[in-house]
Amino acid sequence: MFDSRKGEETIRTEHEEYYKWLTEIALHISKAPELEKVNEAVVKGFKRFPGGISGVVFYISNFSDGLLYPVFQIGVGPEQAVGPVRAGEGLAGIVANERKAVFVNSDSSKQAELSSLIRDTEFSTFAGIPVVNKSSLTGVINLFCREKREFSAFEKDILKQASEICANIIGMASEYYKASDRAKRLIAVSRAITVTRQLGTLKSVMRDLAKLLVQSMGFDKSWIGIVDENTNTLEEIGSFGVKKQTIKCFSASVSTKSSNPAIEALILEKPVVYQMIEDVDDKSCRSWLEKEQIQGFAFVPIFDDDKPAGVIGVFNTTQKMLTEEDIKTLLSVSEQAAIATENASLYEKIKQSEENYKTLFQTSGSGLVIIDSEQRFVLVNRAFEDISGYSQKELTDEYTLTSFLSGKDISRKEITEYLTYPPQDFEADFKSKSGIVKQVHVTSTKLPNEENVLVSIVNVTKQRELEKKLFKSEELAAIGELSAGIAHEIRNPLIAIKTSVKLLMDEPQISDEGKQLLDVLREESDHLGAIVDDFLKFARPKKPDIVPVDLNQLIKDTVKRLRELSDKDLRWDESYDSSLPDVPCDRHQIQQLITNLINNGIDAIEEPGGTIKIKTELRNKRGSKNLHIFIEDSGDGIPEDELNKIFQPFFSTKETGTGMGLAICQRIVEAHKGGIEVTSKKGRGTEFTITLPLN
Repeated sequence: MFDSRKGEETIRTEHEEYYKWLTEIALHISKAPELEKVNEAVVKGFKRFPGGISGVVFYISNFSDGLLYPVFQIGVGPEQAVGPVRAGEGLAGIVANERKAVFVNSDSSKQAELSSLIRDTEFSTFAGIPVVNKSSLTGVINLFCREKREFSAFEKDILKQASEICANIIGMASEYYKASDRAKRLIAVSRAITVTRQLGTLKSVMRDLAKLLVQSMGFDKSWIGIVDENTNTLEEIGSFGVKKQTIKCFSASVSTKSSNPAIEALILEKPVVYQMIEDVDDKSCRSWLEKEQIQGFAFVPIFDDDKPAGVIGVFNTTQKMLTEEDIKTLLSVSEQAAIATENASLYEKIKQSEENYKTLFQTSGSGLVIIDSEQRFVLVNRAFEDISGYSQKELTDEYTLTSFLSGKDISRKEITEYLTYPPQDFEADFKSKSGIVKQVHVTSTKLPNEENVLVSIVNVTKQRELEKKLFKSEELAAIGELSAGIAHEIRNPLIAIKTSVKLLMDEPQISDEGKQLLDVLREESDHLGAIVDDFLKFARPKKPDIVPVDLNQLIKDTVKRLRELSDKDLRWDESYDSSLPDVPCDRHQIQQLITNLINNGIDAIEEPGGTIKIKTELRNKRGSKNLHIFIEDSGDGIPEDELNKIFQPFFSTKETGTGMGLAICQRIVEAHKGGIEVTSKKGRGTEFTITLPLN
């Protein structure tokens, strides 16, 4: 400590010590590479002040809010480095307010307010040195001494000179820091632009933006909320550095009466900055801020068409001031967030539209495919997989659409042209993986802005079969009316012929040759009569008399009778479903149906040891119960080219047949709302399947 009562030589020596210190502090501070290191050098330099300094705290002034922030300290506890502080409050605040150096001891009576602030601490002497650069307060340096001391006028002058040196160097370092910080912020904003332009949901984009606020802009925590228009509440959509379950306080209803800082930014439509947590009125928010040791935070509104749609919140857990540049940067980021909100909304609409298209495409009952210019499959739906029998991978890897299509009335070349130059529609045969040929209606449409073509494949096989049946039923109805009269006209002469033959047979003068001729005439008359009877049954079918029938027993009785009548060496294989209930049907018509089919099977077996199989089975399909009757023979089978003719009237492969048996069988089954199918291979036998509904 400098003592003015010492000798001149001693004084000169001590002066040199102070000037040396002044030179050293200027040198050390000027060598610091960046602002943070400058602040550290200032504190460490003042700690080495001759005469002994116990502790130093350096406060930097924030021009935007007038608060002082402790940026570096040494040798003091938290009660001496408290901050931020307002001008006029506390040791640093009083020095800042007076803009002049303050020197006081704990027992000083001249400055009672200051002395009271250090009286109950471990320190006895305090010196506050303002750091002023071009009339602007840069900061305050607080010096603390454990032992009581008096600062001489010379020491005060040296401290003033040191503060001026610090102010100049800090000013230059601040300009460099601002330029560097501005560059970093521009990079951060450019990254924000990149983040907000990426495709994705609003949630994923905002999560990435929240992460960028911490990792690229230097904030300790971040939180982004978006207003839910349905509930008019602010809801979290992205955060970083905080646990979601711990930061529910900012999600709240948007109300002008709210003291929630996030809601304030929405209502005021401007940034809300809190440098001191005690200024927060909302208890829930303040409780979370204190728990997380937040020192300062800010909320900036996000606008959508000039209307606040959300907020960006940033938090510092260290005593870093939120500067005007911070807020400007956040405003730039909020503009990008607004664009991201709009882009994400469009993305969601496009994605929803795409999902709707995919759902419509995949769930369509029609086969839908997208093909390229060479008819290769690009995409197929489930209905087309079912029609073709192939999976999408098999189709896209190995096949073209034209490989499935053919037709008697359309060439492969025409099919290719129709698919190449849409829009077109045509009918063709479609051969599936199993070899089954279906009749399909094909419609092709060019996709907008693409070379690909959308093709619809509708299976119209049943529709065409129904049309044929309808035409056939109408045709048969007309034939029935006509044939009934013709049959009646044929039957009357037949009766006369048969009666005349009988009378002639009784004549004694008829020769043996004449009797033979009369026998032929009688047999042919009987055959013609049978044809007329069968035709009348077919042309004018009797309406079924539907009653519950034990069909298993009916078929057993029919089979027993036919076995007794047959003179062939056959093996009979019978299987009856015991769970079969009584079936609503016409007993006599069903008996005729079974008789006709079994007789056909017996006639088809020429070699001894053949087999007739009869089976009944109850099946439940899609909630509907059906009876299935299977009648199979091991005969020679039906040629493939004749299978589609066997139910036609007068078609027969037997020399003595009328050709009406299977036609009558089909009419009986159709009258019972059922179906009849046949499978046969030449040399391997034939199986008829009758399906009758139980309801």
